[in-house]
Amino acid sequence: TNTTTVQRALNGKGAGLQVNQSAGQPGASVGVQIRSNPTANSAGVLYVIDGVPIVDAPSAPGTNSRYGGAGVSQSILNSINPNDIESIQVLKDASSASIYGARAGSSVILITTKKGVRGATVINYSGSYAFEKAANVFPQFNALQYEKIRNSVSLQKWYSANKIGPFFGAADSAEVAATNPYVPYYTADQLAATTILPSAMSQVLRNGYINQQNISMSGGNEKTSYFI
Repeated sequence: TNTTTVQRALNGKGAGLQVNQSAGQPGASVGVQIRSNPTANSAGVLYVIDGVPIVDAPSAPGTNSRYGGAGVSQSILNSINPNDIESIQVLKDASSASIYGARAGSSVILITTKKGVRGATVINYSGSYAFEKAANVFPQFNALQYEKIRNSVSLQKWYSANKIGPFFGAADSAEVAATNPYVPYYTADQLAATTILPSAMSQVLRNGYINQQNISMSGGNEKTSYFI
C-alpha cells in the first residue's frame, strides 16, 4: 500500500523511532518520537529537506462548526509527495546532529527529494484509488429517540416506586394514577416540538476516499538536469 504522507513513510526507518497519529484531521501533523524526545508533545525532531531545516505543524485558525471551533493542526510536510522522495535518513547520535544546533536535540531526519539524471527523458506514472469506512459503529439516538427512551425509563421508575404489577408488586396502575398520576419527563408538546439535527457521528464518520495520481518527468544532459 502506498503511503499518503511523508511522516507515515518514516515507519520502520530506524530503531527507537515511533510514529503516532494524535488527531484525525485531514493534513494533521504526526508525532514522531526518537530516542531523547520523551513525548510527542515535546520539541520533537528537526526535519531537513534537501539541506533546508523546516518548522513542522503550524496551526490554522479555528472554524465556527456546530461540532466545535478548535484550530487545525496541519503539517507542512504534507505538501511533499512521498513519491518524490529519494531517501530518508535518521540521525540519532549527537555528533551527527550537532551541526544543526539546539533544534537537533531530539534528533534529525534528513529528507532528500528525487533529482534528474543525465540521459533520455523518463516519464513515470502511478495511480491508486481506495476508500475508508468505519465498521461496527454503535447506533446513536437522535434527540426525539432519546426523549422517548427517557420517558420510558421514567415510566418504569414510576411503576417501581408505586409497586405496580405484574413486575414490581400487586398495585393496579389505574388506582395509583387516580391519586399519584404519572408525569412524563418530556410532555407530548415537547416531543412534537423537538428538532432533529444531523447526527454528529454521521458527519465525523463519513466514507473517506483516497485518490492518488502521480506523474513525473526527469532527465538531463551534461549541462543541466530536471525532475518535474
